[in-house]
Amino acid sequence: MSLEGWIDVGLRLLAILSAPVVAYLAVRWALGRYKSEKSWELQSQAYIRALESLSVVRRYYAVQYDAYTAPQVYLGASEGLKEELRRALLELEKIASVGPYLLSAAAVDAINETTSHQYDNLNTVPEDYLESAHRSAERALEVVRGEAQKVHKAVGGLSGP
Repeated sequence: MSLEGWIDVGLRLLAILSAPVVAYLAVRWALGRYKSEKSWELQSQAYIRALESLSVVRRYYAVQYDAYTAPQVYLGASEGLKEELRRALLELEKIASVGPYLLSAAAVDAINETTSHQYDNLNTVPEDYLESAHRSAERALEVVRGEAQKVHKAVGGLSGP
């Protein structure tokens, strides 16, 4: 057999042997990318749910504070807003319970601090309690928003601010 024949056989053998390796590497890369994108998607959804719920908590405490400090002007939270608060607090507790898997420690701590306000400060002046709870929700919103932006920058493709 001539040298060109051996080169032709070698190239065919190389193609036959490399095809499974290339296919394996392509599948492995695609699965890794899928898992990574799915993880980012779950993280993004958790941050969005947390931000929406914290927004409700902040709004509730702002409305209640206004009603307490100026009852002649403000009526206080409607039954609908109270129900939204209840759902938001439950959602935040769920998010915080799986938080270490999806959210940063700072975000989970901020959420836990905010949800703890419904149980503590019961012996304080209502105005102080409402103001403290509102500030806590504001801080949590800032922390969670900042952490969500870090995820957004790391992903580089999600929509948002």
